[in-house]
Amino acid sequence: MTAGMRVCLLLIVAAVVLGLPVRAESSPRRPVVGVPVLGGRPVERFVLESWIAGGAERGHRPGTVVYNLKIPPNIFSPTIEDDAGVFYQAANPFHSAHVVATGGIYVKKATPEQIYLFFGNAEGSGRHVTISPQPLPAQIVKKLRIAKVQRK
Repeated sequence: MTAGMRVCLLLIVAAVVLGLPVRAESSPRRPVVGVPVLGGRPVERFVLESWIAGGAERGHRPGTVVYNLKIPPNIFSPTIEDDAGVFYQAANPFHSAHVVATGGIYVKKATPEQIYLFFGNAEGSGRHVTISPQPLPAQIVKKLRIAKVQRK
Protein backbone atom coordinates (compact mmCIF):
# COMPACT_ATOMS: atom_id res chain seq x y z
CA MET A 1 0.00 0.00 0.00
CA THR A 2 1.47 3.37 -1.01
CA ALA A 3 1.71 6.35 1.33
CA GLY A 4 -1.02 8.15 -0.63
CA MET A 5 -3.35 5.17 -0.29
CA ARG A 6 -2.67 5.02 3.47
CA VAL A 7 -3.53 8.73 3.81
CA CYS A 8 -6.79 8.25 1.87
CA LEU A 9 -7.69 5.22 3.98
CA LEU A 10 -6.90 7.09 7.19
CA LEU A 11 -9.09 10.02 6.09
CA ILE A 12 -11.98 7.73 5.26
CA VAL A 13 -11.68 5.92 8.60
CA ALA A 14 -11.42 9.23 10.49
CA ALA A 15 -14.48 10.61 8.69
CA VAL A 16 -16.50 7.46 9.42
CA VAL A 17 -15.42 7.23 13.08
CA LEU A 18 -15.98 10.94 13.70
CA GLY A 19 -19.04 11.28 11.45
CA LEU A 20 -17.52 14.06 9.38
CA PRO A 21 -18.71 14.85 5.87
CA VAL A 22 -16.12 16.22 3.46
CA ARG A 23 -16.24 19.93 2.69
CA ALA A 24 -15.57 20.97 -0.90
CA GLU A 25 -12.49 23.02 -1.72
CA SER A 26 -13.14 26.72 -2.13
CA SER A 27 -10.18 27.50 -4.41
CA PRO A 28 -6.84 26.02 -5.51
CA ARG A 29 -4.37 25.45 -2.70
CA ARG A 30 -0.84 26.81 -2.77
CA PRO A 31 2.15 26.91 -0.38
CA VAL A 32 2.17 29.73 2.18
CA VAL A 33 4.77 32.37 1.39
CA GLY A 34 5.77 34.59 4.30
CA VAL A 35 3.63 35.10 7.39
CA PRO A 36 -0.12 34.64 6.84
CA VAL A 37 -2.37 37.59 7.63
CA LEU A 38 -5.65 36.71 9.36
CA GLY A 39 -8.18 39.45 10.02
CA GLY A 40 -5.50 42.07 9.31
CA ARG A 41 -3.05 40.51 11.81
CA PRO A 42 0.07 38.45 10.99
CA VAL A 43 -0.14 34.96 12.55
CA GLU A 44 3.06 32.88 12.41
CA ARG A 45 1.90 29.96 14.57
CA PHE A 46 -0.83 28.76 16.90
CA VAL A 47 0.01 26.96 20.15
CA LEU A 48 -2.18 24.66 22.22
CA GLU A 49 -0.67 24.22 25.69
CA SER A 50 -2.96 21.53 27.11
CA TRP A 51 -4.99 18.55 25.91
CA ILE A 52 -8.44 19.17 24.44
CA ALA A 53 -10.86 16.27 24.81
CA GLY A 54 -14.30 16.57 23.27
CA GLY A 55 -17.49 14.62 23.61
CA ALA A 56 -21.05 14.69 24.83
CA GLU A 57 -19.83 14.34 28.43
CA ARG A 58 -18.18 17.74 28.09
CA GLY A 59 -21.26 19.56 26.85
CA HIS A 60 -20.92 19.04 23.08
CA ARG A 61 -23.67 17.57 20.93
CA PRO A 62 -22.95 14.09 19.56
CA GLY A 63 -21.69 14.43 15.99
CA THR A 64 -19.88 17.73 16.49
CA VAL A 65 -16.32 18.07 15.25
CA VAL A 66 -14.76 17.41 18.65
CA TYR A 67 -16.91 14.43 19.61
CA ASN A 68 -14.65 11.62 20.89
CA LEU A 69 -11.55 13.45 19.68
CA LYS A 70 -8.48 14.26 21.74
CA ILE A 71 -5.96 16.84 20.62
CA PRO A 72 -2.62 16.86 22.47
CA PRO A 73 -0.57 20.00 23.20
CA ASN A 74 0.56 21.19 19.81
CA ILE A 75 2.22 23.75 17.62
CA PHE A 76 0.29 24.54 14.44
CA SER A 77 2.47 25.85 11.57
CA PRO A 78 1.20 27.35 8.27
CA THR A 79 1.77 25.13 5.26
CA ILE A 80 -0.75 25.86 2.49
CA GLU A 81 -3.55 28.33 1.84
CA ASP A 82 -6.47 28.96 -0.47
CA ASP A 83 -8.31 32.21 -1.17
CA ALA A 84 -10.48 31.86 1.96
CA GLY A 85 -8.07 30.57 4.61
CA VAL A 86 -4.80 29.08 5.84
CA PHE A 87 -4.00 25.47 6.81
CA TYR A 88 -1.88 25.21 9.97
CA GLN A 89 -0.46 21.67 10.27
CA ALA A 90 -0.25 20.19 13.79
CA ALA A 91 3.11 18.86 14.97
CA ASN A 92 1.39 16.04 16.93
CA PRO A 93 -1.45 13.79 15.69
CA PHE A 94 -5.06 13.81 16.90
CA HIS A 95 -6.51 10.79 18.73
CA SER A 96 -9.94 9.15 18.79
CA ALA A 97 -11.11 5.77 20.03
CA HIS A 98 -9.85 3.90 16.94
CA VAL A 99 -7.71 6.31 14.94
CA VAL A 100 -4.58 8.40 15.29
CA ALA A 101 -4.72 11.01 12.54
CA THR A 102 -2.51 13.78 11.26
CA GLY A 103 -4.23 17.10 10.80
CA GLY A 104 -4.38 20.66 11.95
CA ILE A 105 -6.53 23.75 11.89
CA TYR A 106 -7.96 25.72 8.99
CA VAL A 107 -8.40 29.42 9.78
CA LYS A 108 -10.49 31.77 7.66
CA LYS A 109 -8.60 34.91 6.62
CA ALA A 110 -11.51 37.33 6.92
CA THR A 111 -12.97 35.81 10.10
CA PRO A 112 -10.10 34.22 12.05
CA GLU A 113 -12.40 33.38 14.96
CA GLN A 114 -13.85 30.67 12.67
CA ILE A 115 -11.40 27.80 13.05
CA TYR A 116 -12.02 24.34 11.61
CA LEU A 117 -10.18 21.07 12.15
CA PHE A 118 -8.77 19.32 9.13
CA PHE A 119 -7.49 15.80 8.73
CA GLY A 120 -4.57 14.78 6.53
CA ASN A 121 -1.21 16.25 5.63
CA ALA A 122 -1.40 19.85 4.43
CA GLU A 123 2.24 19.92 3.38
CA GLY A 124 2.79 19.91 -0.37
CA SER A 125 -0.38 20.12 -2.45
CA GLY A 126 -2.82 19.38 0.37
CA ARG A 127 -4.74 17.10 -2.01
CA HIS A 128 -5.64 14.61 0.70
CA VAL A 129 -6.95 17.07 3.28
CA THR A 130 -10.49 16.87 4.68
CA ILE A 131 -11.90 19.96 6.40
CA SER A 132 -14.55 19.52 9.06
CA PRO A 133 -17.96 20.95 8.12
CA GLN A 134 -18.38 23.12 11.20
CA PRO A 135 -16.08 25.41 13.18
CA LEU A 136 -14.66 24.52 16.56
CA PRO A 137 -16.71 25.72 19.54
CA ALA A 138 -15.66 29.10 20.97
CA GLN A 139 -14.46 27.55 24.26
CA ILE A 140 -11.91 25.48 22.31
CA VAL A 141 -10.83 28.33 20.02
CA LYS A 142 -10.02 30.37 23.17
CA LYS A 143 -7.42 27.74 24.14
CA LEU A 144 -5.38 28.40 20.98
CA ARG A 145 -2.67 31.03 21.43
CA ILE A 146 -0.92 33.00 18.70
CA ALA A 147 2.84 32.54 18.81
CA LYS A 148 5.80 34.12 17.08
CA VAL A 149 8.92 32.34 15.96
CA GLN A 150 12.07 33.36 17.87
CA ARG A 151 14.57 34.87 15.46
CA LYS A 152 18.33 34.97 16.11
